[in-house]
Amino acid sequence: MRNPFMRPPAGCPGLLAVVTVLLFGCLLFLHQPAAFAQPDVGNEGRRATVRFVPDGDTVVLASGEVVRLQGIDAPEMGKDGATNQFYAVQSRDALASLVMGKEIRVMSGTPSKDRYGRTLARLFLPLGSNVAEILVSQGYAMVYWHADVPRRIFENLLELQRDAVKGRVGMWQAVDIISKRSDTYVGNRKSKRLFTFMCDGSGQISAKNRIEFRNVEQAFDMGFAPARHCRIWPDQ
Repeated sequence: MRNPFMRPPAGCPGLLAVVTVLLFGCLLFLHQPAAFAQPDVGNEGRRATVRFVPDGDTVVLASGEVVRLQGIDAPEMGKDGATNQFYAVQSRDALASLVMGKEIRVMSGTPSKDRYGRTLARLFLPLGSNVAEILVSQGYAMVYWHADVPRRIFENLLELQRDAVKGRVGMWQAVDIISKRSDTYVGNRKSKRLFTFMCDGSGQISAKNRIEFRNVEQAFDMGFAPARHCRIWPDQ
């Protein structure tokens, strides 16, 4: 077999140059860092390692920084002896299995902090996968609207959630539990929070922002998330 790096035979000018360019192009592609292969990540954000996962939507970095995943919410872990919400442990464990001990990429949102001082950010795995999208699509978290969440991100997560709700994937088994109640549900279009008719705050929703739902599944399909004090989501 002819060595491709030998002088090309007469009548084939430029062959060596072509082979050399192709060879180096292949080598550069094969050695490209996987974390930069996804266009959604690029060179933005910063690298970090997760030290601890307290629940299904929050991580603690090795630096001690607490990061709240932007645009999602997970069932609450019980604190001070309170009962865990339905699927809270599974949600926490799922997030931990994705990020613990891995170098992830943190892309801060706007604003960069929430009212508790936690960093609001999107997280990406080493190969570029969006952590929030994985959690929502597999039924470990729900979409959680805030005015500062870009609409593109919200709508993408909502599409994933609709499929998960329809299939009763993971935490969405709770829809059947909630549906057995006789509660009437109302929502605030502005905040996209869901209330029971008798819950504090439901009566203060303005007429233009008030919406009533036939059932709780319709509310989730439209991207409404339960107001925490209304205790709509069931306990474990």
